Amino acid sequence: MLKGAKKRVIEVLNTENEYFEKIIFFISTDKAAYDDGFLRKEASAYAERETAGMKGGRQRNNAEWLKKLRRRKISLEICKYLASACAGAVIAAALLFFSVLG
Repeated sequence: MLKGAKKRVIEVLNTENEYFEKIIFFISTDKAAYDDGFLRKEASAYAERETAGMKGGRQRNNAEWLKKLRRRKISLEICKYLASACAGAVIAAALLFFSVLG
C-alpha cells in the first residue's frame, strides 16, 4: 500500500530482460531534490546490474556473475571440508578421552 501522494517514482521500461516488463523505483524523500536525469541514469544502471546475470539479460556482465558464482561454490566446498575436519577431530578427541578413562 502506498501512503501519500507525493512520492516520486521512476519507471524503467527497457529492462532488456525476458522476466521483467518494467521496474518501478520509489525515490527516497531525502533524495527527491536530485536532478531527474541523474536519478533516471542511476535507476537504469541499477536495473541493468541486477538483471545482468539472468537469462535474457545483458551478456556483458555474465563473466563477472559467473566468477562470483564460482567463488561462492568454492567457498561452500571449503566450508564443508572444514566442518568435516572439525567433526573428525571431535570424534578422535572423544575416542582418545574415553580410551584413557576406560
